[in-house]
Amino acid sequence: MEKNEILKACAELAKTAGQSPFGKSAFAETIIQLVEPNHLSLDLFSTFMPTRQAALGDTIIKRVRRGRYGVQTMVPGTNHLVSQPTDVQDYHTYVFDRLIGGVRESTWNLRSGDLTTIDGMRQQLQFDLTDNLIAKVFSLLTSVWNSVDTPSNYVQTAALTYPTLDTMIENILDFSGEVRAIIGTRKALLPIYQFAGWREYQYMDTTQDNLVYPITPKLLEYLNTNRVSTYKGITLVELPQVFKNQLPNMRERLIPDDKILVVGGNAGEILMYGGVEFQDYTDMTIQPADYILNAWMSYGMIVDMPENLGVIKLT
Repeated sequence: MEKNEILKACAELAKTAGQSPFGKSAFAETIIQLVEPNHLSLDLFSTFMPTRQAALGDTIIKRVRRGRYGVQTMVPGTNHLVSQPTDVQDYHTYVFDRLIGGVRESTWNLRSGDLTTIDGMRQQLQFDLTDNLIAKVFSLLTSVWNSVDTPSNYVQTAALTYPTLDTMIENILDFSGEVRAIIGTRKALLPIYQFAGWREYQYMDTTQDNLVYPITPKLLEYLNTNRVSTYKGITLVELPQVFKNQLPNMRERLIPDDKILVVGGNAGEILMYGGVEFQDYTDMTIQPADYILNAWMSYGMIVDMPENLGVIKLT
């Protein structure tokens, strides 16, 4: 069924619903409140890794220069030695992954508009694709290292402490020269919120009752918002937890709560290839007909400097 026909049918239903006493009573007393689940935004990517948008048909190649030219002390009046340049350039092509989702809904339900509309189905599919994309990228990035490959960029700890976090930050700074973000869910970042807010300003005392905390911007931010936006000048990116909301486990978490990602500069790049594409049709083989909508999106990711990533695993 066409969108205009569905909208017209919904308008007609609303217009005639109150013509009978029974219809008027039912129409007036039925109140529906729609509560949407949490959703993530692609804007999160730009806070910790360069993100580009490419059009369909573009040839995507990334060139990474790793070589250096020989430099030596100059001696005036001397024919200085020159060497073959060690100019190494890597060429990377993206392998794109595609996420797809689909929904089927009876045209009877669409006519009434009680459950959803075509626009609502499109918007919800796009939201769910984005949620799964961000969860998948985060999981991929946190799986770059493990305890066998590089102990310096991977640490397991039962409880996150500031010495553990500071050591990981220094390891990333050693390779990258900067740390762009510390990323995780609220459950994972909560210890950072607590010790980032006042540990540097705590007055030492032997009795717990006499501890005094001066009023500082960090402490006020934690007390007023229940979170801290930065740690030592590094942005803390809190990923709102989203749930699968599907059987058999409605509360399955899409983002792992036991991993924290420390991202340095130039670790890699995320590329969105095209936009969200839709395909819809009406299945007329059943009565009443079903409206079927599919949506998919493509993305690619390159981690060409894995040394600029650090993973903290909470056990």
